[in-house]
Amino acid sequence: MLSACAKAGGSARGATPAIRTTAARSATATFDRIDYAHPERYLELKASLGDRGAIERIAASLQGDSDEEKLRAIYTWMSENVRYNKDDARDGRYHWRNFDQLVSDKTHGGCADQSILFGALARAKGIPAVWVKTMDVDWIQEFERTKGAVSSWRGHVFSEIFIDGRWRLLDETRLKIYDNYDPHSRILPGPRFAYDKGDDPFELVLSSRYELWKEQTSAYFSRFDRS
Repeated sequence: MLSACAKAGGSARGATPAIRTTAARSATATFDRIDYAHPERYLELKASLGDRGAIERIAASLQGDSDEEKLRAIYTWMSENVRYNKDDARDGRYHWRNFDQLVSDKTHGGCADQSILFGALARAKGIPAVWVKTMDVDWIQEFERTKGAVSSWRGHVFSEIFIDGRWRLLDETRLKIYDNYDPHSRILPGPRFAYDKGDDPFELVLSSRYELWKEQTSAYFSRFDRS
């Protein structure tokens, strides 16, 4: 059984073989790969996100002068155009979809899908964005107690965004911005433990690539040091 935000299927529909091979080789959870001193590096619309022109066209239609207004416009557009579908979130059906596919389907299955949509549009609106993977603290405790035989997979995808001259944490599923945020903090709201960050959601291995995500996450927490 999987939680609402961690539900995923196994396929990587829409990814090119080159991208898939690169991601498979780099499927190691890493917390410290972000260069926070250079936020401009996190504006690129990666090929894995989808068609750059399509993303930019939608972004251009969203109004807002301040960064906060732009984020609100993105959230409103997502809420109106890509709705949650519980069938998308079932085991074996929640699979990798890039921006184009999510917009075409008009549905999402949880936070991994939403983070792809939000991150792509934020970057297109000039807001640096980074993807952050977390697992629930009680899931980590269960994983340790059961030696990996967990009853469900419980985690969440946040974003780190650079606005008003500093990095902030964003829960894009409810447009919650955490102002007093330290990017080096491991404990995030939930409470959840941040264990992986990256600037390409496909190579990062979100939960929508279920089998690889589960393998990666298990490997990380099998050697987890509480200290």
